Amino acid sequence: SDDPLVQRLAREAAGEGTDAFATALRLERWVREHVNFKDLKTAFASAREVAERLEGDCTEHGVLLAALARASGIPARVVSGLVWYEGAFVGHLWTEVYIDRWIPLDGTRGQGEVGPDHIAITASALAGVSAADLFFDMVQVIGNLRIDVMESTDR
Repeated sequence: SDDPLVQRLAREAAGEGTDAFATALRLERWVREHVNFKDLKTAFASAREVAERLEGDCTEHGVLLAALARASGIPARVVSGLVWYEGAFVGHLWTEVYIDRWIPLDGTRGQGEVGPDHIAITASALAGVSAADLFFDMVQVIGNLRIDVMESTDR
């Protein structure tokens, strides 16, 4: 978040205003609109690398959104877990910002909210660990999960 390019993008994406939640929503929408989704073969990239290339999968969206939030003075972390997607739960990474409480945002969707289709398993500030470490921790849990979908409202 202290990288000059990340800070510049944060200023551009945040726009005017002092409301932290409104700023976080603008950052989420900016990531959704500017980071092009690539297949899951993309390596785990740093926020600087994502800011330069503006492409990646959910991990790159999440890492950049967290960095942009931090550069804007909003505490942030990334969360790995499961998301309901096309009839199944799949591994996913999204961001949480701290504004009186942890609020989940998803830069891949940019909807301003994260619903019950997201199941958080691990959270990290990424200090000394990578997004890959989060998924390794998650894989250890998944084998012990049983999820029964009671109702599905695929959007």
